[in-house]
Amino acid sequence: MRTAASLRSAGPVVQRTNDAPILPALQIGATTAIKDSSSEFPEHAKEADAKQTLRDTTEGPDIVDLIAEKKIEIETQGSGIDAVSVRVRKLVPDPLTVRIPVGTFFVSASQSSQNMVTTAESKVRLTSDEWQSMSPSTACANRPRHIPSGNDSFSVQRSPNQKELARLMPILDKANVDYATSQAAVWIVTDNATYDDLGILVASSNGSDGSRVIHEAEAARAMQICELAGINIKRKAIWGDRKIILSGLDDGELRKWLYSSSPENSVGKNSVVFWHAMPKAKDGSLVAIDGVEQDATKEGSIREC
Repeated sequence: MRTAASLRSAGPVVQRTNDAPILPALQIGATTAIKDSSSEFPEHAKEADAKQTLRDTTEGPDIVDLIAEKKIEIETQGSGIDAVSVRVRKLVPDPLTVRIPVGTFFVSASQSSQNMVTTAESKVRLTSDEWQSMSPSTACANRPRHIPSGNDSFSVQRSPNQKELARLMPILDKANVDYATSQAAVWIVTDNATYDDLGILVASSNGSDGSRVIHEAEAARAMQICELAGINIKRKAIWGDRKIILSGLDDGELRKWLYSSSPENSVGKNSVVFWHAMPKAKDGSLVAIDGVEQDATKEGSIREC
């Protein structure tokens, strides 16, 4: 065991107080970098600032709280279909972190433009009185309305006044899916969109003609995520399109999930399903996956699924 005498003989104890590694992390509110620097330099002069930044970043007030407390002011602007432009600056002397959680609702000032809901969390650390820019990822929440432009502005709510959408967004965030799937899931909930309705989202290089973005795979995954969020997908209009969506899916877990979720394909508790591929089309694509159900308790009892 190292005694006081042995410590004296080993030389002076050096207190590591180098602030340089942690200053950039404090400026941007980078949680991981702050933790790493604090671990390596546990008694640096900015230790108190680091601890406060960690609290603000991980458990502190969100953008709605900070606006209500008049600690920040913001300016918002439309930025297309998948983001909102936000400028923010602090109104208090101390540094603070602005956090925009998943599911934050941006309500358009124009009734003709879509409201937006954030699909991922974003943060910015404010250390000066200068304006800082943020561009949180979003999905549109009103399919028939216009895509927000630079002329649109928004007010901010913590969550939409729709229970299903509030349940959906955290699950959607954890699913880590692409934009098309996220948008499909949101429209299924906010607009009760059919598969045909989802076709309104197109990708265009010349501003006129465009190709469909949300295909069968994105629609089916969106339906599955809605179900995982506790939303009864069978009560949504898109459930009526399940056969169309099923026909466009490749063999795999997603297709099996949609197939087995359909009541017309339900299997009895004593049944075993034997899957086999139907013939392929001329282009080599799989036309369908068919199943044969056999009652394990009755010999020879077989029916097509």
